[in-house]
Amino acid sequence: MARSVAGDGDFMARLSKVADFMQQQIRYVAIEIGIGGLQPHAAEDIFHSRYGDCKDKATLMITMLDSVGIRATWVPVDDRRGVVDQAAPSIVGNHMIMAVEIPKGYDNPRLKAVVTARNGRRYLIFDPTNEFVSVGDLPEYEQGSWGLLALGADSQAIQLPVLNPSADTTERKAKFELAPDGTLKGDVTILRAGPSAWGMRGRLAMDSDKEQRQRMERLLQHDLSTFTLGDEKVAHVRELDQPLEMNYSVTAPLYAKGAGNLLLVRPRVVGSVAEGLDDKPRKVPISFDAVRTVRDQFDVKIPAGYAVDDMPDPVNVDVGFATYHSEVKAEGGVLHYKREYVLKKLVLEPGEYGTLRKFEAAITTDENSDAVLKKQ
Repeated sequence: MARSVAGDGDFMARLSKVADFMQQQIRYVAIEIGIGGLQPHAAEDIFHSRYGDCKDKATLMITMLDSVGIRATWVPVDDRRGVVDQAAPSIVGNHMIMAVEIPKGYDNPRLKAVVTARNGRRYLIFDPTNEFVSVGDLPEYEQGSWGLLALGADSQAIQLPVLNPSADTTERKAKFELAPDGTLKGDVTILRAGPSAWGMRGRLAMDSDKEQRQRMERLLQHDLSTFTLGDEKVAHVRELDQPLEMNYSVTAPLYAKGAGNLLLVRPRVVGSVAEGLDDKPRKVPISFDAVRTVRDQFDVKIPAGYAVDDMPDPVNVDVGFATYHSEVKAEGGVLHYKREYVLKKLVLEPGEYGTLRKFEAAITTDENSDAVLKKQ
């Protein structure tokens, strides 16, 4: 393996090949007998056995990178955000990841999870245990946590980076046709890219065709009371440099509700970003799974003989830590629904809870608003 990449002059190319090998060829297996819970196995043994736990995988990858001229080191962490505090010395930690030294002056847009140490050197933080998060990114559950950058005398506590919301995206696009009896039919495409897509990638990678179909049906149950799932397929489950793609067709009887000569139709057909909150006083910080961006674009063809009588007002909310914009337009016999949700901050202070509740209320109202169609 080392001989096959050593001659490649580009840092990212060498790093990617070693990372791909670790994620695809070295299985995660934890054997913690005696000292095995704390001490990694020899890199040679891990390579030949093709399995190891988190510290084993980090050790092998550090060794392999060294053989192709890339320096890297260990980073003990805890995969539960907030457990480790830099101001409280402890031996708490349940996971091992790594830091890869980036050559001076080198830049690549794929390198997102980067920290700068006290010595001025830049390091890419990478978790070789997670086989569904590409090198350059960082699993969402580790972002914002603290770890120990192991550099001998220069060792230091570092806060793991929180990636930009644009690095973690969900995009839904769909075209629907509404019948006079309220039946909605259409085709939906969902693209997920970034660290938080790893969970869906992992589940789909293990699903049978039947389980994959059942998973899509469960997703639709959140938005449609009655429906029939048609053709469905997924793509790029393990191609981490490509968005995870899910496609399906669906038929939803009685989607639009009749009221005399009116049809009430919800332009936001599938997908929700609203969080259910209560009105109890908040005394501890609010922690989200990940900062992210969600975009939806749905077209609903209006049935012949109907015209738009009323539409939801546009929504534009900016609360600093998040933004939400949506609008519905009617053109050429089609309702066009478009929205964007951006969460910019991973953790909120308790005092921000009131603002969050108002923000979520605005989203919930928008998600459940109807357009009114009138028979001509």
